[in-house]
Amino acid sequence: MSGRKVLVERAHDFILGPWRPTLERQIETPFSGIMRKAGTSWKVGRERWTEHRLMKAWSRHRVDAMTDMENAAIAVVITTCAAADVGDWAELRTELWPDGTISEHLDFAAAAIGEPARLVAFLARDDDDRLLGFAEASLRSDYVNGCSTSPVAFLEGLYVRGSVRRKGIGRGLIAAIELWARERGCAELASDALIGNAGSHHVHEGVGFVETERVVFFRKDLDILKTQ
Repeated sequence: MSGRKVLVERAHDFILGPWRPTLERQIETPFSGIMRKAGTSWKVGRERWTEHRLMKAWSRHRVDAMTDMENAAIAVVITTCAAADVGDWAELRTELWPDGTISEHLDFAAAAIGEPARLVAFLARDDDDRLLGFAEASLRSDYVNGCSTSPVAFLEGLYVRGSVRRKGIGRGLIAAIELWARERGCAELASDALIGNAGSHHVHEGVGFVETERVVFFRKDLDILKTQ
């Protein structure tokens, strides 16, 4: 094989891609390549979670960052949700939890942005800025079922739009949550799902969660004490 090549790590193997002169200046700089039938497009040094801090986290889940979607590559960019993204976050929350109104989700998202030490949301988009999914998490200092440390990072929601599921996007979002949790000293990431939601159980297992216990919650109405 003649000519200079670049070694690309994929989920389960390595491939050789074409060398480009522009890569010479970027040696030891984080970058990613998106493979298409016509060739490879390189994106260098973008300050996004995907190309930088997520690379090692993704590799733990064997996620292929160069995903083929019906013979056309999809570039997934994962970023933390900022104030300008509240509307997008609320839109995706409404799709996951339709019992809440868009106004309620907007109010929650706007309030959550103001608590960055305790709450976080990550948005996944493609290169055309189309929303693909989101994940949100919180830090819990009270007891979390099945956990033995505190605080615990808790996955509050994970959602990927139907047309782009099974492409590794959910795994990438979980990897972002994991990194966020580690940076805050957490040793455990927890989550929950309704007992009858087998689909959610399957998704959790697919991204590395293990079931700890099942519980049934109870409540009882109390008569209000009358004051004189």
